Amino acid sequence: MNRRYLCLRNSQYLMISQFMMELQGLKTVDGEDPPRILYFNLQLEGDWSGKSVIEHNTCYRMQWGTTQRCDGLRSRDTEETVDRQVKCENWIRDDDDNQSEQSKSSWWLNRLITARTKKMSIDWPYPFSEDKLFVLTLSANFEGYHINVNGRHVTSFPYRTGFSLEDDTGLSLNGDIDVDSMFAASLPATLPNFAPQRHLDMSNR
Repeated sequence: MNRRYLCLRNSQYLMISQFMMELQGLKTVDGEDPPRILYFNLQLEGDWSGKSVIEHNTCYRMQWGTTQRCDGLRSRDTEETVDRQVKCENWIRDDDDNQSEQSKSSWWLNRLITARTKKMSIDWPYPFSEDKLFVLTLSANFEGYHINVNGRHVTSFPYRTGFSLEDDTGLSLNGDIDVDSMFAASLPATLPNFAPQRHLDMSNR
């Protein structure tokens, strides 16, 4: 991620940086964009909240669904998981100027108290930063999609009603990102019994 754009927030122009990754289906109607089976939008300090955020969504016939936002807070224990993975992981920002030394001390104290009372989750640094390389892995399982960055789970997004893995026919990348390489792998060799002949095919386009 290396380029920035201007956006207007609170009557002030701010620099933002973001990129979008989409899994797209086939066009159903001429003049409309293809369905977005998975929409992944990463924003670095360009969101209305002023913090880095990752958004997931779907779009069919120009109608967007409900956005799933991950802003650095781990999903609640009562929230449904995706293949036993939480939808949003914790992350911390080393460059957060709003986090004072006192708040950092309080944060560590709370973690020590939490460790004595219940299972403590692991907070990783925010995985994206400008001008830094990263390896992003998108995988599909029985219940949804999973995003890993540099080998660590970041977010998961459940399949939505009306969409299935077989609907994915294209991958789109846009925004402030330079792609060094891309690798695509097929589904597991042992296919489910209910769909023994279905495969994902690569396109030359």
